[in-house]
Amino acid sequence: MTEAHDSRSAALAALPLRLDPNPVHTFYEGGGAWRRFRGLSSPADSRWAEDWVGSCIDSRSPHPEGGTQGVTRVQMPDGEWVSLPRLISEAPEKWLGADTERWGADPRFQVKLVAPRDRVPLHVHPDGAFAETHFASPCGKTEAWIIVDAPGTDGEPAYAGIGFREGVTEEQFRHAFAAQDRQALVDLVHRTPIKGGDVVLVPPGVPHYISGGTFFIEIQEPADLGILAEWKGVVPDEASGTGGLTTETALSCFKVAPQAREQALEAFQPQGLFQTIAPDQEVALLGASAAPCFQARLLAVADSYAPEDWRYSVNVVVEGEGLLSGPGFREPIRAGDAFITAATLDHRYQATTGLLRVVRALGPS
Repeated sequence: MTEAHDSRSAALAALPLRLDPNPVHTFYEGGGAWRRFRGLSSPADSRWAEDWVGSCIDSRSPHPEGGTQGVTRVQMPDGEWVSLPRLISEAPEKWLGADTERWGADPRFQVKLVAPRDRVPLHVHPDGAFAETHFASPCGKTEAWIIVDAPGTDGEPAYAGIGFREGVTEEQFRHAFAAQDRQALVDLVHRTPIKGGDVVLVPPGVPHYISGGTFFIEIQEPADLGILAEWKGVVPDEASGTGGLTTETALSCFKVAPQAREQALEAFQPQGLFQTIAPDQEVALLGASAAPCFQARLLAVADSYAPEDWRYSVNVVVEGEGLLSGPGFREPIRAGDAFITAATLDHRYQATTGLLRVVRALGPS
């Protein structure tokens, strides 16, 4: 790595880094809602169902034309395209600030825009110990959904399934999995309505799904790891659904710990995306249990606001229009925009049209 590379990375860290859409090909169809949100001219659903925003990780699914997909690429002023991890590694202190002392040149979180057309199959994500043992991954996958819109589909309101219901046994789950009885599998978990503004935290080991007709910002630990309970008719074979694990190992990832409905609903966080808060401030969207994994905050700007934490963040504007300004820059922003602000970037948000709402995703506390 040369001094010239260090210099060019540091120069980009002194400005907001706008993030173009970064579509990722998935096993399910969707994406129309995030394409409309991002202002793309062709907002149809397709297998390019997710937008990986400011991504430093590869998808475990290869690009359909070969090679990898998932990592964000940035065009440098000289025209060269470089990966976001490389850009950060060229000047990690500029991008990540004091967090480099803990994780080096790794932001330690991932952001996606997700908009499934139909219900996503019942699945689970591993915790750190399982991920390290069976996937050689440095972390598991806790995730949070920040629901931007949830109109539902085909006249049916949007809903989600989270956690095994009371009375569910290991034997019932294993039988439904072996038979690939999809209705029996989804009937094992709590189903609950979901609406725009809801914020949901899904810990590892907890089975879950979400219906079609939903659009959300997903913040997660930086690992593309999941095991499908429903794989038949979704992916080619069981091995594709379990990440190559044996049936016994894959099933051990599911925590068959039945919960009362009230316990399952604790996944819904008390703070909502569209909550009424005093203007020109920042509030946490997730509770303390998420803090070791990542953080999500909501900026509500009626006039002007400057974040005070000086940390690297991936930001998504969900409502309004405004300006993002600082020494040497003054950029218009609006709903649908996404950008990175480096830990060393002095910046301020200003609303110009109505209330400006911005979701800030950050690494662990």
